[in-house]
Amino acid sequence: MRIAHLLTVGLFLQAMAGAAVADQEPPLYDYDKPTAYAEFINLKGEHIGRAELIQGPHGLLIMLELENVAEGSGFHGIHIHARGDCSLPEEGFPRAGLHAHGTNGGQKHGLMHPEGPHAGDLPSIYVHDGILRYELFTTFASLDGSVGTNIMHPTRGASLIIHENPDDHYTQPVGGAGDPIACAEIKLN
Repeated sequence: MRIAHLLTVGLFLQAMAGAAVADQEPPLYDYDKPTAYAEFINLKGEHIGRAELIQGPHGLLIMLELENVAEGSGFHGIHIHARGDCSLPEEGFPRAGLHAHGTNGGQKHGLMHPEGPHAGDLPSIYVHDGILRYELFTTFASLDGSVGTNIMHPTRGASLIIHENPDDHYTQPVGGAGDPIACAEIKLN
């Protein structure tokens, strides 16, 4: 009888330990790849949100969470720029530079352009009542050069720029997206 009792207790404890292990979630991503973050500011220099960037085996995932991006609702162009400098917000972040592009140069702007795209060209984002919750994926850019172009220059860095209008993915130089309205310097974790 005592052996049966011990076996029952042992099986119970084993089942509980298995349930505790099952409740732990496995890691979502392969974190031996680089990750980065970017804090967005608007033209007044006010913090309006954040981006998380995760390098995957086939491209770069960019997760955006912002508020007070723009008044109303609509599409806005977003691009990766070649310099991580969001200074002079009142002047539209001129030090962020041009769109990130590959080392061979000569590319045209636009996901739909036959001579494009730049590595920094991304699909337009949709802002609803000033709020943005969005995920983008690109195979043209990476944090480490494993896929597409390495956007993280060792001295210049890189930034994300949101524009006032949608990107038509063809017109030069920014797809008709208009002036920048927000900028975020990309920082490796």
